[in-house]
Amino acid sequence: MDNTLKLTDTYWEMLKLLNDDIKLRLATRLTASVITGKNTKKNRTNEMIEKHLGKWKN
Repeated sequence: MDNTLKLTDTYWEMLKLLNDDIKLRLATRLTASVITGKNTKKNRTNEMIEKHLGKWKN
């Protein structure tokens, strides 16, 4: 079994007994952290394009 799957199963065993409200809060925070990470990467790409666009010298 993949180590990532083992880790996921370990976390699930610890968290599955939490009440639904806490699980939803945790899911929201995890989702937000993934979305924020993706937005940061996009912003950096756009930032670099804008910074270097048209600045090529022959």
